[in-house]
Order: sequence, then C-alpha cells, then structure tokens
Amino acid sequence: MIKVRTKGLLFDMDGVLISSLGSVERSWQTWAERHGLDVRETIKTAHGMRAIETVRTLKPDADHAAELKVIEDLEVGDNEGLEVLEGVTSILQLVPQKYWTIVTSATERLAPVLAFRRMGRFCRPASCGGTS
Repeated sequence: MIKVRTKGLLFDMDGVLISSLGSVERSWQTWAERHGLDVRETIKTAHGMRAIETVRTLKPDADHAAELKVIEDLEVGDNEGLEVLEGVTSILQLVPQKYWTIVTSATERLAPVLAFRRMGRFCRPASCGGTS
C-alpha cells in the first residue's frame, strides 16, 4: 500500500471524478447545428478548451456571453449518461471532505450542477464548485 502525506487533494471534475462526455458532445452538436457549423470540428475544438473560448473561436462576432448561456442551458438540461467514474466513490469515502475539493474549467454555473447531480452525497457547495 502506498501512503501519501498531504494537506489536501485537488480533483479535476470531468474525466477524473465524473464523466459528462455524452452531454458535452450532444450540447456542442446542437449548438453547432443551430449555427450551421461543422459538428465534428465544433466538438473537436470544444474538447480541452473552456466553453467561452470555444464560442470565441468558432463565432468571433457572436454575443459570447449569450452563446455561453446557451451552451450551459443545453448541458444543464442533459443528464443522460452522467456517471461517477470507477473507483471514485471508494476513494472519496476514505478522504474526509474537508481535505479535498474540485478544480475544473467548467463554468461557475455548470460545475456545481454536474458535481452535485452525480456526487451529491460527497459534495457540499464549497467542495463542488459552488459557494458556501
């Protein structure tokens, strides 16, 4: 067994604690179709980039804040396939909640919604992207 001494743990959310891949891709597909953009290229661009940066890159002349809200609305409304990844539950049961938190590039609106939907029993607002 490996022992680690630390004062706390930082976890990325999507792809580490939970998977929202399907929701993300369906949301960007819908957004791309509404704007007449190539769906594959839009999804490819969105991966690894903050949503606001994706909007700025793909629609430089758009109202970026409004388009970000559209993406957030789509993702918040799509719960299909959201899952806690294998091993996460057992790890979080061993680590007192005051010693870990989530860090993510998800928006302030989206992060707590996704985290709490899938990890509610482990999350209090401050550790899951919200405010206490």
